[in-house]
Amino acid sequence: MVNRPGPEANNERSFDLEEFRALRQEILHKVEANARLEVFAVTGAAAIYAWLTTSGTSLERLVWYIPVLLPVLGFLRAVRLGKQMVIAGDYLRLLETRIRPTEIERGIHGWEGYVHQPEVWRKFKDRAGVFFWVSFIALAAVLSSMLSPK
Repeated sequence: MVNRPGPEANNERSFDLEEFRALRQEILHKVEANARLEVFAVTGAAAIYAWLTTSGTSLERLVWYIPVLLPVLGFLRAVRLGKQMVIAGDYLRLLETRIRPTEIERGIHGWEGYVHQPEVWRKFKDRAGVFFWVSFIALAAVLSSMLSPK
């Protein structure tokens, strides 16, 4: 007797595929949000520095350190977005094994399974993003120190 999938199996597979597509979109949106976050943080800090240097008013030294908050908060938000992407990616790997079990057994991975292989994962980690935020925090702190009234 041949074991043919019934309507329940087809519905479950359709659900898995739809969930897979939705999660991939969510990850792509978070990648875009991360890129926008970098642009907005730099633009915001530059705008604050521009206003502080051209306002002509006597401001407390502490006010000059407000722009440092933007890269600090941006970095924390970027870390959170990264963690959310990893969680979604982990679930996508699970879905890949459910959607394509025979291919996974033969070593043929989907994207999430592929990037989580140790030799690929080492290359895939976002060290550039961490370098950007740490450098931006340091630069903002140095600028605030140099530009603030003594």
